Amino acid sequence: MIILHCTQQTTWNKEAHSGFFGNSAIEATNSIKCIEPDKANAENFTFPSTLEHTILCINTDLLKRVATKQEGDFIYLSDTIPTSAVIATIPYTYDTHDKFATSREIQDMIYINEVAKKLDISISTLKYFRDGTDSRIILLNEKYILKQNNASLLKSEAMFSEIYKENKKLPRVVLVNDEYKYIVYEFMPGDVMHLVDNVSELLLNIKELTNQYLPYEGEEFGYLYEPSSSWGEFLKSKVHDASLTLPDSFDFLPQVYESISVLENYPFNKKLIHGDFGTHNFIKKHNDF
Repeated sequence: MIILHCTQQTTWNKEAHSGFFGNSAIEATNSIKCIEPDKANAENFTFPSTLEHTILCINTDLLKRVATKQEGDFIYLSDTIPTSAVIATIPYTYDTHDKFATSREIQDMIYINEVAKKLDISISTLKYFRDGTDSRIILLNEKYILKQNNASLLKSEAMFSEIYKENKKLPRVVLVNDEYKYIVYEFMPGDVMHLVDNVSELLLNIKELTNQYLPYEGEEFGYLYEPSSSWGEFLKSKVHDASLTLPDSFDFLPQVYESISVLENYPFNKKLIHGDFGTHNFIKKHNDF
């Protein structure tokens, strides 16, 4: 379980070098006061804004000889903390009234604790990814990807992953939050493909993936998280959106819309597809996809 301890930044900088943290707290009160992320609020976790503070994220599974005691909302540690048990440090944030404000990082720790409990794992490392995606991505233990985004988008991703769970080129979902606040994937090691150095190989991989697409019986057209009433309506909405950034195309819109209407006369088999072959969605390992 991850618990939080707030300390002055200068104290952390000074004590962390010794390999253990909390000497000054132990000397003053014989304990180090901590709290679970979901219990931290403005009433019980506010510190003076005149000093720079940081929050230590402590994995209790790595404390070993340090005894813990629960009193109300707080957890007290009986001895100094090995710095190896501090798996992350996050900013301490204030609201407009100089009170503690729950940040995205605190919410991350709440979710990480949920994931650790549901997967029965201990979190030893975490790393944020901000590479080519709008999602909030955290790598846990070099093994799991915790992904946060719009609930309807994550719901569609979970559905896609379930349908194509036998495809070895796609990451496997191992946990889905009941309200789709996050999903957890198995981590696929490798490097994000920023540049395409082998177009033929990329196209072969795309072909292999698309050839495995299965028929879809749902009523939606277009995006699952933002469905349209028909394929034609979806195409028209995308053309309209594109035209807003391409004003020179306005003169051609009637012809494009007419062509889309013609397409509606031809039946087709609906399939559930990924929909984004941007290079940021491809991982390469040892030059293989």
